[in-house]
Amino acid sequence: MRSVGDAKPPAAPPVLPSLLYSDSLSSSSLHKRDDHPVIIAGATSPLPPHSGLRSMLTKTSLDNAISAASPPRTVEARDDPLLASLAKSDLSVARSVAENYCHQYKESVAENAQLRASLQQHEDDSIQVVHFLEEKLKDLQTEAANYKKGMTQLLDDHRSAEEALQEKYGDMIRERDAELARYATVTAKLHDDLHRASRYVQQRHTHATELLQLQEQLSELAASHEKELAALHFQTVDRKLKLIALEKAMRAEFDALVEARATKALEERFQSVLERTRNLESEKLSLTRNLQDLMQLASQLDAERLQVRREAAVQQQAQKELKSHALVRGRLKEQADLKVYQLEERLREVSGRYKRQLAETEARHAARIASLEEELKATRNSLQSHRAELQQMRQLTAKVVGERSELENFFHTALADCQRYRCAMGAVVPTATTATTAALNGNSRGTLPEKVEWGGENSTKSGGVVAASAASLVSGSIGASPQRNSSAPFEDLSWKDKEKVIKSLLFFLNANYYKNTPGTESGPTE
Repeated sequence: MRSVGDAKPPAAPPVLPSLLYSDSLSSSSLHKRDDHPVIIAGATSPLPPHSGLRSMLTKTSLDNAISAASPPRTVEARDDPLLASLAKSDLSVARSVAENYCHQYKESVAENAQLRASLQQHEDDSIQVVHFLEEKLKDLQTEAANYKKGMTQLLDDHRSAEEALQEKYGDMIRERDAELARYATVTAKLHDDLHRASRYVQQRHTHATELLQLQEQLSELAASHEKELAALHFQTVDRKLKLIALEKAMRAEFDALVEARATKALEERFQSVLERTRNLESEKLSLTRNLQDLMQLASQLDAERLQVRREAAVQQQAQKELKSHALVRGRLKEQADLKVYQLEERLREVSGRYKRQLAETEARHAARIASLEEELKATRNSLQSHRAELQQMRQLTAKVVGERSELENFFHTALADCQRYRCAMGAVVPTATTATTAALNGNSRGTLPEKVEWGGENSTKSGGVVAASAASLVSGSIGASPQRNSSAPFEDLSWKDKEKVIKSLLFFLNANYYKNTPGTESGPTE
C-alpha cells in the first residue's frame, strides 16, 4: 500500500498544440493572386521551444510551407491540393496526439482513484486507532481513579483503626489506673479497719478483765458478808431478830446498791461498746458500698460483727452469765484473730491473682500492639511502593509528552483549535480528551515519533509544504464536492474538514516514522 508521502503528484496533462489553420497561415503568405512571389514571414521569427509531437508537427508544417513556397506559384488550382494535404497531415497528427492524451488521462484517472482509495483506507485506520486509544485512555483513567480511591479508603481505614486502637488502649490504661487507685484505697481502708478491730478486741479484753475483777471483788464482799453474818449469828439470841431484820434491810439496800452500781457501770460500758459498734457498722456499710468486688469478704465481716453484736446483747441481758460470756468472747477473739489472719491470706491471694492477671493482660496487650505496629509498618511500606510506582508512571508520562517534536506540538495545537472552533460553532465533536488521545497515538507501541528538524532551508518552506499537503488531501477527505478532480484552498474548508486533514497528516507522520524505524515496518498496519 503506497503512502501519501511516497505518492507523486499526477503529471500535468500535455497541452494540445493550437493547430488552427488560421494561426498557421497567419504568419506566412503562401501565395498571392497577383502572381507575386510568396513571402514566408514566420521563417525569420523565432519559434517557441516545443518538445515531442508539437515540435515535430511545427517543423513539418514549416517544411511543407517552405517547399510549397520555393517555386513561384501562378496557378490557383495547384494550391488547393497542397492545402488539403497539409490539413490531412495536421489532422492525423492532432488525432494521434489526442489519442495519446486520452490514454494518459485514463491512466491518471485510474491512479487518482487508487490514491483516493488508499487515502480513505488510511483515514479509516486512523479513526479506528484513535477510537482504540480513546477507549484505552478511558480505561487507564478509570483504573487510576479506582486505584487512587482504594488507596485513600485503605489509608482512612488504617487511620481510623489506629485511632480507635489508641483510644481503646488509652481507655483500658485509664481504667486500669483507676482500678489500681481504687484497690489501693480499699487496701488502706481494710488496714484501718483491721487496726480498729484489733483495738476493739484489746478494749474488749480489758473490759472482760475488769468484769472479772469486779466479780472477784463481789464474791469477796459476799464471802466477807457471809462471814460477818455467821459471826453475828453466833451473837446473842436477844438481838437475833433485830439483826435478822437489820440484815434483811441492809441486804436489800446492799443488793440495790450493788445492782445499781453494777447496772450503771455495765450501762456505761455497754453504751461505749454500742457506740463503737455503731461506728464500726457505719464504716462497714461504707466499705460494702465502695467494695463491690470484695462482697464476699465484706459479708463475712458483717456476719462476724452481727455475731459480736448478738454476743454483746446477750451479755447485756444475762448478768449472771458474764463469766461464761467472757470465756466465749475469748474463744471468739481467737476465732476472730484466726479469721482475720485467713482474710489477710485471702486478700494476699486475691492481690497476687490480680497482679498475675494484670501482668498477663499487659503482656497480651503488648504482643497485640507489636503485631498491629508490624502490620501498620507493612501497610506503610506498601503505600510507599505504590507511591513510587505512581511517581514513576507520572515521570514516564511527562517524558513522553516532553519528547514530542515541534511538528507534533503544532499538529496537536491545530487540532485543539479546530475542535474549539467546532464547539463554538455548535458542531458535534468528541470530548476534550480526543486531543490527548490523539497525542498518544505514536506511543501505543512503546516508540516515539521521529523529531523533525526545524531549521536551515526547510524552516522557511514548512508552512508552504504543510499547506500544500493539506490542499492535496482535501480532495480525498471532502465527499460532498461536486467534482472529483476539483481542489479547494485550506482556508476555505470547514472546521470539521480541517480537523480531518490534521488528523490524517498526524497519522501519516507517525506511520512514516514506524515505517522508517528498524523492526517496526508493520507497526501501523497491524
